[in-house]
Amino acid sequence: MKFTRKLNKLGKYSYTVVVPKAIIDTLGWHEHQKVSISLESGRKIEIKDWSPTQRVSRPRGKK
Repeated sequence: MKFTRKLNKLGKYSYTVVVPKAIIDTLGWHEHQKVSISLESGRKIEIKDWSPTQRVSRPRGKK
């Protein structure tokens, strides 16, 4: 699948891109789902399903 979309400015510091429903359905995503966005190789934007990072629990020090 290949689609062409325009960038739309949203406020002062953000832009939006509308992702076609066909892509969302293929990925099994749903409305309000968290996604991770990263810049790959300086030229590509990668959008992935968000997964929580595992935090290393640290012992608390005395104050």
